[in-house]
Amino acid sequence: AILKLHDNAGNTGRRGRRNELLLNLNHGSFDSRRFLAELESDIKLFQDIIEKVDKLNLINEDPKCDALIETIASVLNNNHADIKGEREKRKVIVFTTYTDTQLHVTPQVAAKFGADRVLGVSGSNYGKELAQKVRTNFDASAEDPADDYDILVTTDKLSEGFNLNRAGLVINYDIPWNPTRVIQRVGRINRIGKKVFENLYILNFFPTEKGRTITQNVEIAQTKMYAIHDILGEDARIFSIDEEPGAAGLFLKLTSTQDEEMSFYTAARIKYNKAMALLQKNNNNAEQRLLCLPMRVKTAFESCPYADNNVKGIFTFRRQGSNYFAVGYNRATDEMEQWALEDAITQIECDFGTPRVGFSGDFWGGGETDKGKKLPGLYERLTTFVPTSAVPEKMRGGAGLSNHQLAFLNLNQLIAAMDDGYLKEFAVVVREDVQNYRLLPQATVSRLAIQSYSQDNKEQTKELCDVLEAQYRIRGPNYLDAEKARSAETAIIVTVEKK
Repeated sequence: AILKLHDNAGNTGRRGRRNELLLNLNHGSFDSRRFLAELESDIKLFQDIIEKVDKLNLINEDPKCDALIETIASVLNNNHADIKGEREKRKVIVFTTYTDTQLHVTPQVAAKFGADRVLGVSGSNYGKELAQKVRTNFDASAEDPADDYDILVTTDKLSEGFNLNRAGLVINYDIPWNPTRVIQRVGRINRIGKKVFENLYILNFFPTEKGRTITQNVEIAQTKMYAIHDILGEDARIFSIDEEPGAAGLFLKLTSTQDEEMSFYTAARIKYNKAMALLQKNNNNAEQRLLCLPMRVKTAFESCPYADNNVKGIFTFRRQGSNYFAVGYNRATDEMEQWALEDAITQIECDFGTPRVGFSGDFWGGGETDKGKKLPGLYERLTTFVPTSAVPEKMRGGAGLSNHQLAFLNLNQLIAAMDDGYLKEFAVVVREDVQNYRLLPQATVSRLAIQSYSQDNKEQTKELCDVLEAQYRIRGPNYLDAEKARSAETAIIVTVEKK
């Protein structure tokens, strides 16, 4: 589609047809000018991508494909570091996710090893004749075996229903989002009861660290793979030699991760599951009762006087957009401020049998002024408190700054140093998103969360501006409007007094 756009970029009739379309659509609240501006922005983005791809000349200078060819050569020549001294000839299967990738890789591999020794298969060319070639050359149980091909380059068309165990090596040229595809690929050579090689090998092409921060396909696939291991078990390492296959063997490994290596949300989920299991054990309808609790539920309990880092006060948990945060009142200091969510939750944790107690006198009412005017109670003050920053004034418990908080601080510095213009206005929008709504993907936020950022560092400042420029082209200047309209009011979830 991008190439077609590129070929038609000089078509003078295209602009006239687009304007005609705009006239037909221009009714009601449809903003034709905004639509045209965003369309032009998309076209410019595609043209920029095409120019960058053309400069890279990846068709003729593809380092990834070169690495693939080098690996295949070492395996076929029996001098690969992991595969040496084997008598049996080990054929190679290369799996790709997309047909376009298979069509790009096959001729490159064939140019090195000979077109007569490389077989390319995808859904576009698959048929009975090709299926027969695959069976006779790669199926160890074939009655009429042949040795016409050493290398099979294929899509997931052959990842199910084929016995390809004469290969002994699977190379995943890319990592699909669905890890079951990888399991199916490996299953073509890992055939129960049909052992050909003493050891089977899987080689995975992973993205660079920079690419992984953008696509996160490896992390997503590995997380899903661990879940499969966890529930079903597995008899082979798929992504990494660190995997310990077995009947649900990864469960202990995952749940024994040290606290400092576990994210707050993962730890919270584990605690939640344990708490729910305890509640269900003691009360069969506990989950249903929890689901029936209304918003703005309030409670109070007596804290343990000997607890570490014990803060007596009131904590209100709130949501604005997709952002959850806490506001806390500290009785010892008589201060009210925003708290990091994980620190506030730590403060209100208590045992299952902890009894509920009554609220303090100033929870609902705050007394009167000299003129007889009623003062708001602590609860009202907490629920109407407006945080001045996405970063709490005091980070307790050594929690540190999250990517969103660090990005907020960096944007504050950047905005203060920027000249007036569209990018500065957009930076303000992004800052508001980071603080309250969190619509930007984690990969983008992490690029904004530069450690030890200084506006005097030109390279860091350019990096932040490049991220903003890219998001401006992708999302437009008003991408927050719909979310702001949807979540105009802050939701109060729960308030807990710790006495």
